[in-house]
Amino acid sequence: MESPRESLVPEMSASHKTPIEFFAGQAAEHPGAVAVICDGKGLTFRELDLLSNRMARFLRARGVRRTEPIAILANKNLQTVVSILAAWKIGCPYVPLDIEAPGRRIRHFLDVCAARFAVVDANKFSQWPETLLERQECLVLGEKPDEPRGHEFYLSDLPDYSEAPLDSGHTPDELAYVIFTSGSTGLPKGVMISTGNLAHFIHWCACTLAIEPHARALNIANFSFDQSVMDLAFMLGCGAELHLYAALKHPLVLADYIREQAIQVLSTVPTIFSMLLDSRYNLSPAAFASLETLFIGGAACPPGYLQQFNEKMPGAEVYNIYGPTEATVYCAYHKFTPSELRNGVVDVPLGKPLPNHSLCLIDDRQQPVRQRGELVVHGPQVMVGYWQQEEFTRSAFVEVQGQDGKGYRTGDIVREGPNGELYFAGRANDTIKSGGHRIDLHEVEEAMLQSKGVAAAVVVAVPDPLLENRLMAFVTGAGGGQPAIEGIQQGCSANLPGYMVPEKITVVEEFPLNSSGKIDKKRLISDFERGDNRR
Repeated sequence: MESPRESLVPEMSASHKTPIEFFAGQAAEHPGAVAVICDGKGLTFRELDLLSNRMARFLRARGVRRTEPIAILANKNLQTVVSILAAWKIGCPYVPLDIEAPGRRIRHFLDVCAARFAVVDANKFSQWPETLLERQECLVLGEKPDEPRGHEFYLSDLPDYSEAPLDSGHTPDELAYVIFTSGSTGLPKGVMISTGNLAHFIHWCACTLAIEPHARALNIANFSFDQSVMDLAFMLGCGAELHLYAALKHPLVLADYIREQAIQVLSTVPTIFSMLLDSRYNLSPAAFASLETLFIGGAACPPGYLQQFNEKMPGAEVYNIYGPTEATVYCAYHKFTPSELRNGVVDVPLGKPLPNHSLCLIDDRQQPVRQRGELVVHGPQVMVGYWQQEEFTRSAFVEVQGQDGKGYRTGDIVREGPNGELYFAGRANDTIKSGGHRIDLHEVEEAMLQSKGVAAAVVVAVPDPLLENRLMAFVTGAGGGQPAIEGIQQGCSANLPGYMVPEKITVVEEFPLNSSGKIDKKRLISDFERGDNRR
């Protein structure tokens, strides 16, 4: 059995392609094949290629410089995909931002990445105050209104530009995208992924996952979530027909779409799969008869799901794929055997690392260990660093004895099984996963402290079989006062996306401390369950 710790293969010439070259190869080989579909409308590979050429020339004419970030503030649709390809064609990274986030949060991201240009959803652009995007030149994905603001352009301006191929693109060292993800600073950090990082990932996907051209793949993840990169870069790069799912994420609606469109490839977080498996909806195997390949990633997969997959989706191959955003979507994988799926799985392994990567464990002294420790990833998909965060970039990397170069400290605590397989065991810090989203508990606490009358705040992740974790919060009042729970919730909602707002906030007289003087979160929860220390 191959060790999960290290996987090495010779470099192949295809691995040196850029993401746009993978796509261009499909546009040349299958120009008339459907590349992307959204809300019943589609574009062929040739149409997508020509439209992105035109938009790329528009961006270049507007003065967008090579390597500067282009913010993407748009819902998933055909033109958003065109925009991402256009950015790559002129050698620029795209920066996808959650348009449902509060305005102050969006403004922070734009300031951090210093984006001079943004691609913006038309409906949101008309709703946002002018001050939100006053420093950006915007391309609005919609029709020009009778009274435009004056510093934006619309899709109707693009036909004046040529559809001819461009003579530039990315080099391996230049950035392909920047995705903001939670860290320990109280605000998310921008993870910088290079074209070389992403090209290696696409190449591995193409060689290992064997998705055939024209296979119908479903994108569920929002573009601000790094799981979407697998859909956009790999699925289009291998010639698949990518369906952008923008409808209600209700299991019956989603199952109808899978059946009606005969979806063959599905990649999403365990939470979405759990909804499809929920007995309340009584979905039969016939609803998933078209599915051939399932990728489960973005969060730890509960073992109990796997036998249900075999019962509901007996014709599908199932992969558990693991990796932090900092390792370019995924860096390890495990393909379940039919026997595993039939007989049930006690533990879900992280699997073996991708080619040219290695996984190792370190202790608190950053020394290599076995059995249990923090997982460190070495390999060509490890990020360039955090945007404008040199100190945090330095602290994210570590040199480990016996390994070449510096590896990325994932913050995940991993244990070793009897056969050398690695299994997720928890987090080394206060960054947790909930519903596939990575959440920094300190960031939520900082938002709560902005509310009137709050002296201190503690946010605790409570394990949940559906979401992986739910958020509970505890606060003390300033000057012994009683802060208003409703006001705290409103303050959180104004500064954080909905999935980061605690569902339960409790006012306590004081926080229990452990022997080292730190807040004892376990006791805080137990006191709450007994009804102690509450006001």
